[in-house]
Amino acid sequence: MVLSANEVSTTEQIDDEAIAWYLRLKDPSATAEDRERFERWLAQDSRHAEAYEQAQALWQRVDGPARHLAAVADYRPRSPSVRGRAGWQPWLAAAACLLILVVVGLLWRDPGLFDRATADVATAPGVSHRATLADGTQLHLDYDSAVDVDLAGDTRRVTLRRGRIWLDVAAGGRPFVVVGGGARVRVTGTRFGIARGPGAVEVTVEEGRVEVGGEPANDDSSVRVLRRGEQIAVTHGHPGEVHAVDAHVELAWARGLVLLDRARFAEIAAQLERALPGRLLYDAGAFEGVRLSGSFPADRPQALLDALRRAHGIRSEHIPGVGVWLRR
Repeated sequence: MVLSANEVSTTEQIDDEAIAWYLRLKDPSATAEDRERFERWLAQDSRHAEAYEQAQALWQRVDGPARHLAAVADYRPRSPSVRGRAGWQPWLAAAACLLILVVVGLLWRDPGLFDRATADVATAPGVSHRATLADGTQLHLDYDSAVDVDLAGDTRRVTLRRGRIWLDVAAGGRPFVVVGGGARVRVTGTRFGIARGPGAVEVTVEEGRVEVGGEPANDDSSVRVLRRGEQIAVTHGHPGEVHAVDAHVELAWARGLVLLDRARFAEIAAQLERALPGRLLYDAGAFEGVRLSGSFPADRPQALLDALRRAHGIRSEHIPGVGVWLRR
């Protein structure tokens, strides 16, 4: 079962996704599975095909001439007539550079763009999503998350490509596995959360039992068993130590809450980056020692920004087309 990614997409989001798809399909490493996902993306919304055609036309207007320029241009002295005929080449080079900068800018502003555009199920920053899979499993995607779902084989499989998810896995005869970021979680019937960060994957069990190891699963000796109220971090495919946590607090995000207990600024910034469109800009050195406690609605990042202002005098400024700048 393929689920719709974002039920309501803005024109800007669709244009960004179209560019991401065009670049992916141009890549020689694009797979048949990528092309199947692309066809599903096209079918999700009548606007997708038009946006893709526009992205394709825009790129091709400058890509061909730019390649020609790279092949024939040299720096040997030219006669006046040759210089005249070549006068248009700098403009083509500038146009090609501009287009490349636009694409790079899109990916810098929204690093999750490609993962979300090509995943089976995805959420944009500030958007969460709940779904029921074909086997009855309940799936909740937090902000800026992306997963692939494959329930057709002997093993039910969910791949976490970015962000974090909460699952209430339906019991069944087939194993259920979640992989992502070098971690492999095998479950039967249980409720748990898994979060993929830059350097580690964190697994938190709310109810039941899971087995956590590295991916690919080639070392049974490193598999850890987690039960209710336990958590583990898997770093570069290596599970750490199991420790006890308050799962109700750790998984509050699945209920639409942000619970902070003397949280460091890095944790606060990570939450804001999930909820805000664009990038969060700040000087990390200026926020050493910042701590914040409280309960905040996850869908109102402004409430968190207001708390930072009241508690620490941190001001926020919205930069159109870029993101939010924090300063003291």
